[in-house]
Amino acid sequence: MRRLSDPSRCTPRGFTLIELLVVMAIIAVLAAFLFPVFAQARERARQVTCANNLKQIGMAITLYRDEYETYVPQEAGGLTWLEVNPGKGSLLDPYLKNMGVRQCPSRQVQEARYCINGWSGVHFGRPETSPAGVSDAQVPRPATTLIVWEHQINAEYCVRGQEGGASDTPDPAEQAHWDSSHHGGFMSLWCDGHVKRMTYATLRRTYFTVEEDPE
Repeated sequence: MRRLSDPSRCTPRGFTLIELLVVMAIIAVLAAFLFPVFAQARERARQVTCANNLKQIGMAITLYRDEYETYVPQEAGGLTWLEVNPGKGSLLDPYLKNMGVRQCPSRQVQEARYCINGWSGVHFGRPETSPAGVSDAQVPRPATTLIVWEHQINAEYCVRGQEGGASDTPDPAEQAHWDSSHHGGFMSLWCDGHVKRMTYATLRRTYFTVEEDPE
């Protein structure tokens, strides 16, 4: 006759409290390592999206320039160069159909938008003439002349002069124009259409003007 097995031996053994605490501790340690990695990957993706936004804006500016023979101005005919508010038109609307490319995904303020280089006048004792609204021939250094960059405040364009960055004053708090959301830097569009990440320390006054500094 077959012997019946002991029922107590078939009952699965549960985790002890110490084992559960060990597992939870391991999960907490892994999370502490992985969460910053995930956050950096998410921000990297946003930075790539921001760069693509500016590339599309750059293409729209090129199309506008080809049609009107000038870079897009700050505003004309009651329209600003770029609008993010629904129902409001802008000069680039015929060339930029996607509303999603008009703001950085990492913006800290909902109404923040990309701004155009509209500075003019005499700043820090030297003249500044922005490329906005001028012809291609009037921009002698398109590869080193800024046209659009990230903004963290609600403004269509900047009207202040820029002295230039310095390594000992990176992205100071009083410089509301400069965003540091992309790993301590911001994305910028240049007159020749290229896009790159910049920091406040790498900015120079000559990037904002078509004027040549006197020797």
